[in-house]
Amino acid sequence: MNQNNTIYAQAEVHNNYGVRLFKENKYAEARQHYEQAIQLKPDYLQAYFNLGLLFIAETQLEKAIIQ
Repeated sequence: MNQNNTIYAQAEVHNNYGVRLFKENKYAEARQHYEQAIQLKPDYLQAYFNLGLLFIAETQLEKAIIQ
């Protein structure tokens, strides 16, 4: 496995864990994992999408639109 695949796999783990936390209404923790996924892989669109959903759930609509 090359370095790019490893980074993508780590980003995917953070994103998936964020989804799990989001479903448990643990928004602050979910946000940290989405942001970690984005930091690891800045073009990981699913993490941006999930972060936008989180902002909507927190009624932070202005931030959701930006994401």
